[in-house]
Amino acid sequence: MSGDRQSFIVPKDPRPSWGSLALRQSEPPIAGLPQASRRVPLFWARNAIYHALRAFKIGTGDEVLAPAYICSAAIEPILAAGAKVALYDVERDASVDLQALEAAVSSRTRALVLVHYFGFPNDAAGVRALCDRHDLFLIEDCAHVQSGSVAGRALGTWGDASVFSWRKFFPLFDGGELILNRADCELNFQPAHESVLFTLRAAKNVLESSFAKPQIISTPPLGDSVETSNQSASSNGNAGTRRSGPLGVDNNSPTFQSDMVNFPMSRTSRFLLECADFPAAARARRENYKFLAEAMRDLAGVRPLFAELPESIVPYVFPAVFDAPDSHLPLRRAGIPAVSWEGVRHAMAGKREFPGAGFLYDHAVSLPVHQDLTRADLEAIVRTVRAVNAPAKAGTSTASA
Repeated sequence: MSGDRQSFIVPKDPRPSWGSLALRQSEPPIAGLPQASRRVPLFWARNAIYHALRAFKIGTGDEVLAPAYICSAAIEPILAAGAKVALYDVERDASVDLQALEAAVSSRTRALVLVHYFGFPNDAAGVRALCDRHDLFLIEDCAHVQSGSVAGRALGTWGDASVFSWRKFFPLFDGGELILNRADCELNFQPAHESVLFTLRAAKNVLESSFAKPQIISTPPLGDSVETSNQSASSNGNAGTRRSGPLGVDNNSPTFQSDMVNFPMSRTSRFLLECADFPAAARARRENYKFLAEAMRDLAGVRPLFAELPESIVPYVFPAVFDAPDSHLPLRRAGIPAVSWEGVRHAMAGKREFPGAGFLYDHAVSLPVHQDLTRADLEAIVRTVRAVNAPAKAGTSTASA
């Protein structure tokens, strides 16, 4: 989960009303949602997975299939719901092997998690058909999705439930969302009360971040990067050492926290989300992605994880595959906020058992494409990748698809 820091691109005349903090609920645009869909804004996207399982009445004795290439924060809510997690491997291009996935379905399997990695669509149609054949609930993990479609249908509409994380695309203090697309499932969610103190804390955090004017490239520890979050978690000890509840929560924590599971998206974040210009952010991200793809097209030892940028897709990051493992480390030392998922890998996702996922943990690196990047920033990324990757040119490629 990349920690790039962005600012809002807002309409010229959004005319926000301060009264809307209590009266309006933001609903980011998702085309083609079923009429019966229910949308629940939550503090973190990981909490949406927990509530989806509760709505599906999945718990003790049930099994949920999830990809081995996934953040541990998406595994923890499944375990918290009482279910068992069975991992399935992904290919080196992050795609799903439908035949292998179907073979992994057992008599106890009740649900399946499908991830659209980095904003790029996975085989939602194939997995939807598989779930229908085996009467499984499909949880569509759209935490890396701003918008997009596959097979003529919007991402977020294939699953019986879908999970979004708007704070990855805009500088919100918090902000996930559960979309429940099944009318026959009861959503028993009672949002916790948000105190005035917490609203002020969230607003203060956003204001401080805005006025800090961080340098996009030259400051390695940006926002909620995986490495920064893990260092914070280890330095703070276990959850028992922090102040419990929303006033003591670390909004950049990489773990599932049961005391925050019923906390809604803050009023501050909902208000700011209403002001966000989604189309402008999408255009900027696509342009930045295309720049990096073209600039690094002929570089030896590195390639994009996805060869093409489909027309409807808004990339979360630029995922690159490096021949040399752990290439994010020298990039970060050089000031580029590059991120690997190795730091949030769950203990169950062993390299021997899941070689495809293991390859991605070792070789896939996320580079920023967010809407605040300037041309100079993008050129600095390319120069640094070229310099860091230069020694690999003389070696033998180990990261070929």
